[in-house]
Amino acid sequence: MPSCAVDDIEVHYEEGGEGPPLLLLNGLVASAFLWPSAWLDRLERDHRVVRVSNRGTGHTPPGDEVTVPGMAADAAAVLDHLGIDRAGILGFSMGGMVAQALALGAPERVGALVLVSTTTGGAVDVHPEFVAAISGSGGDTVSAAGAFFHLLTGPGFFEENPASLGELAEGWQQAPTPPDTAVLQLTAAGMFDSRDRLHEISAPTMVLHGIEDRLLMPAGGERLAAGITGATLHTFEGVGHMLPFETASHTAEMVAAFLA
Repeated sequence: MPSCAVDDIEVHYEEGGEGPPLLLLNGLVASAFLWPSAWLDRLERDHRVVRVSNRGTGHTPPGDEVTVPGMAADAAAVLDHLGIDRAGILGFSMGGMVAQALALGAPERVGALVLVSTTTGGAVDVHPEFVAAISGSGGDTVSAAGAFFHLLTGPGFFEENPASLGELAEGWQQAPTPPDTAVLQLTAAGMFDSRDRLHEISAPTMVLHGIEDRLLMPAGGERLAAGITGATLHTFEGVGHMLPFETASHTAEMVAAFLA
């Protein structure tokens, strides 16, 4: 598997396509393998797409510390390794926080920013039902996430689209994420807070959020769009947290048009 040495670990990544570079940063416990094929097929037509496995996912070990700025530094190191000075950055869920950290810490590396189903960090926009599931799990965050799985999409999505569920399961099986990673990444996301620095993000930014998101509430997307100068917000009726899967073809076209 392709990887890049960063401090004490090897950061796993995958890439495909040709053209201007586009870096994809995935969400909580999700590796580089967990992107919908409809997105990859469309985006790789126009871009050299690089998908990074955040610490503790894919074939990337957690290392000594898992933080959002640290994962942003890992992503920048992968770009260095590949000889990429500047790229479009797309972050989904927790990956959107990593994308913000990269845009704040190394703005010269970010040509454009796409923030999907994400927020400014901390617990301010986390849905109360998810907080309750985690709190009642006795520390077993994987079981809590399993119990909450049916709330990750708009009503009935996976029941009506079993192929999407199968694709998600297939991606997970390529490199299952250890249970401890959920705790480490949840803690990292909880410690990150970009609210007071959003005005420093200078890259052209597009924000995508599902109205039915029951993990990170739509207020998070609204806050990002309001705080980042010139950012555009697109919301989607009937769509939950798994927006890349739920609206794959439509939003892939939107992302491609925005980056162009």
